[in-house]
Amino acid sequence: MTITMGWRARWLLPVLALGMVFQLAACGDSEADQRKAFMTVLQSVPSQSGSVPPALSYDQKKRLGPFANDYAILTTFSQQLQQSMAVSLKPLLAHVSQIRVPQDYLTQRDGVRSAVGAINLLGQQVQAARYNALITPLATQQRDLMNGLPPLLPLLKPSL
Repeated sequence: MTITMGWRARWLLPVLALGMVFQLAACGDSEADQRKAFMTVLQSVPSQSGSVPPALSYDQKKRLGPFANDYAILTTFSQQLQQSMAVSLKPLLAHVSQIRVPQDYLTQRDGVRSAVGAINLLGQQVQAARYNALITPLATQQRDLMNGLPPLLPLLKPSL
């Protein structure tokens, strides 16, 4: 009788271990599903120029998982770009659209010059927004890495 118990125990342990592996695999977030949901959200965003991507709902953020942070970076960049365009490009276009005859060049000269100066700032503002969009994921990764380290400030205090 003890021989049959050993035989059952020998087969039962691998079956239980395999069952636990399947349970753990089912509990984790599926990156493929999150990636597919992210691609679906990106494809559903209107691609009209001048439009800011809509904010995500709680359910969408939950479905996207860590990709929700990437969507937030895209949204922030788009908002900064639209704000920069509204401040610099739209006034220039308003001045240029008022020019109809050669005499208008003289009357609109000062307004166009100031708008051209704002256009020069637009390039700097776009580069700053681009830099922020590029550096945000790196800062997040660095913060995540630093969370695992012990605090260094107590070590740096001078002892009296």
